[in-house]
Amino acid sequence: MPTVGDLCTRHRPLAPTDTVGRAAEAFRCTSATSIPIARELRLLGELRAVDLAAFLASGPPEQLARLEVSQLTLEEVLLVPQHMEAREALAMFRDEKRDNASVVDDLGQYIGHITVGQLMSVVCQRVRPRLVGGMATPFGVYLTNGLVRGGVGDAALASTGAYLATISLLATALAVGVMALFAPGGWGDGLPFLPGFLTWVADRLVEINVQPEELLTVTVFAVFFRASRVSGFHAAEHQVVHTIEAAEDLQPANVRAKPRVHPRCGTNLVAGVLVLSFFWNMRSDLGPELLVPALLLTALTWRRIGGWLQQHVTTRPATEAQIASGIRAGEELMARHQSNLWQEPTRFRRIWNIGLLQVLFGYLIVFGLYFLLGLVVELPEGMSF
Repeated sequence: MPTVGDLCTRHRPLAPTDTVGRAAEAFRCTSATSIPIARELRLLGELRAVDLAAFLASGPPEQLARLEVSQLTLEEVLLVPQHMEAREALAMFRDEKRDNASVVDDLGQYIGHITVGQLMSVVCQRVRPRLVGGMATPFGVYLTNGLVRGGVGDAALASTGAYLATISLLATALAVGVMALFAPGGWGDGLPFLPGFLTWVADRLVEINVQPEELLTVTVFAVFFRASRVSGFHAAEHQVVHTIEAAEDLQPANVRAKPRVHPRCGTNLVAGVLVLSFFWNMRSDLGPELLVPALLLTALTWRRIGGWLQQHVTTRPATEAQIASGIRAGEELMARHQSNLWQEPTRFRRIWNIGLLQVLFGYLIVFGLYFLLGLVVELPEGMSF
């Protein structure tokens, strides 16, 4: 069980020379009902929000706000030693009929502030991670808070990279094949209408600096991704993260009710890159005077476009098994988080737990094998390195 020193909120106490206005601002920034007052970390008492409100109602607030806190009546502060366990501190709160206290070190100096809500969450093992990230893999959901992880392991993360590389190559191969099919002299010459129509479409795309092969490759890649089981796990990952962030129980009904779109999804970054790439290809037509409006338009739309892509391309409704995989990952993450509340991850651990290095490894494995294949087999034009 963590101690109150591990759990307390560490912020500077108010000094007796601080103004009443400064105290009012401090209450706005915290959920505590009282704030400690200290001189050089030696506690003098605490200022209750109800007392401050009564004081401000006793006269012109704009004048009272300039007075010093030392002119207000302070209450005796409840002190909790930093090494006291959460259950013991909660019992002290009950006996003293208090809802918050100040945490002090062995020398009696102020360390931080602790509330009954913080203690109850810890005792019930319901402390949420500050930030949860995750990833969908072909074998299930992966979640992390940077320090601990839940769900599938490193091999599954590497399989995500291998999967992305594989469908990227397949999409490119299919795009090359289709373009060859409808090229002059190709099989498409036997079709009376379609080749001419496709040629007209390709010409229009070239006019706006969009290569038909690239557009077709991206489209086929999107179709492959949407049709795969990874998109279902991706939805389950987002829904579980939403449930954790809403402090709700990880039950199938709660998870399924959450949206598939999440504002921190990497799809949003992909959308931003695609929009920027489009404007970059159009730079010669737009002219320098339109580049700034184009960048502004990108800044205003990339999240909306990313949300649309999440809803219609990179996620699809999760199955019961996929929801269950997400819940298992969430439960593992929450259980491990409760046991490591006071720890901070090292920089390497945080980077490793993101999972991108493992995904990159799987991606490079597939492209490495493809490169070796190109050394012994003649690849079609457009598919070779």
